Amino acid sequence: MGSKKQKPKSSEQGPKLLGQSLMAQQFPDHKPVGGESSPRNTSKPSTKKSIAAPKPQTAKSNRRIWLWAMCIFAICILCALLVLFGNQLLGGIETSSIQAWFLAHAAEWNAVLIVIIAMLGLVIAQWLYQYTVPFSIFQELTEHDNPAVGLYVAGFFLGLTLALLGSLSGLEKLPIPAMLNVGLALVIAIPLMRLASWMHDHWLLYQFSIVKELCQDRNLGTGAVCFGAFVGTGLILQSSFIGESSDWASFLISICGAFFLGQMMFLIGGFLFQKMANYDFHAEIGQRDNVSAGIMLGSFLIGIGLVVSASIININVTKHFPIGIAYANDLTEKDLSRIRPIFEEQKYFLSSQSAIMVQENAWVIQDQASQQSYLVTKTSQGLDVSIHKTPAEILRQLGYALIIGILSIFLLLAVGKLSSRLLFPRIALADEVRQKNPAIALVIATVYIMVGLIIAQCYGSLFSSI
Repeated sequence: MGSKKQKPKSSEQGPKLLGQSLMAQQFPDHKPVGGESSPRNTSKPSTKKSIAAPKPQTAKSNRRIWLWAMCIFAICILCALLVLFGNQLLGGIETSSIQAWFLAHAAEWNAVLIVIIAMLGLVIAQWLYQYTVPFSIFQELTEHDNPAVGLYVAGFFLGLTLALLGSLSGLEKLPIPAMLNVGLALVIAIPLMRLASWMHDHWLLYQFSIVKELCQDRNLGTGAVCFGAFVGTGLILQSSFIGESSDWASFLISICGAFFLGQMMFLIGGFLFQKMANYDFHAEIGQRDNVSAGIMLGSFLIGIGLVVSASIININVTKHFPIGIAYANDLTEKDLSRIRPIFEEQKYFLSSQSAIMVQENAWVIQDQASQQSYLVTKTSQGLDVSIHKTPAEILRQLGYALIIGILSIFLLLAVGKLSSRLLFPRIALADEVRQKNPAIALVIATVYIMVGLIIAQCYGSLFSSI
């Protein structure tokens, strides 16, 4: 009664033993696999070579990286100084031919130096970003071979590169402004990119932890969403960095306003995406590690970033218009009556409270009624008037971008559903996503990005004129 019943032996064991006995009769020297004592040995000797654990990154290797980075930076500075002040630095030695050669090939040198500066900026960005995340990027990429963290870091680098491109737009020949602009862009873009990641973790993908999904679950779906969010944020920062502002207030309003506008569009887009997708992307990405759902949402965020980027393009760019009147002497307040009609043709009005302040080789017309200032400079054909956008104009453009962004979200969702019906009429897109089909997800992802590019192209000229 107390003895346990033995499990019946498999029906396959008898034929196997019989086959082994027949084999032993025909081939006396043959031995069964696993030795004579056991007819079958399930344990196989391990043939995989042991891999030594990678050595951790030491302080000496870190110092070596920083030494190379500083050498590259010093070479950039030396080339720039040689181009600008070659005669003075070399003590009056004839350097006109050297300087002329550098200036003749300024475009090529500028491209090479900007690439070096950008690479140096990415190295500094990775070093600074490492101190803001609760995991080791180097360890996850090299020791754990984590593709999810690879997507995360790749999205961060690509988004940061897009932001740096905005800071480099409009530069002409010499690399010193490029160095200054890249440095300023890094100081602003790295904290904003990290803030965007925190907002995505707490507000967009709020039902699970991004760090846990990336590091513990190696969730490629989460990595795809982070990749799309970083790229979309980089596109928005790229447009906000283009141009120059008259003061720090306008500059900060344009940069921060564009950034928070983009994150607001991401949150609204994620909410509407959840309502219209016919599946719960939180459950698909966080619980089922569904990479197809991550691709869909990440590409949708890139489409939103393209639209918002086009809506805030040239938000800092100064407007110019010429005045075909030559002045040999200084511009005085008596001359305002002559140039007032030209201002009115450009839809700018000078009130009777306008005053003129003289600067070096230029004049500043300050209109006390509208709180608008105009920079007037001499040219070969007359005068050139520069108008910086006021904070009110920047906020107005951000308001237009908010309205167009919300409308574009609905358009992206509608076109995504329509394209899935037209391209795959016999299947349901939600079912394919639940079945973790990345092929269908990649096709619809291309549609989202394509529609974002079309909207950005159609409305780019409209937004630039606002």
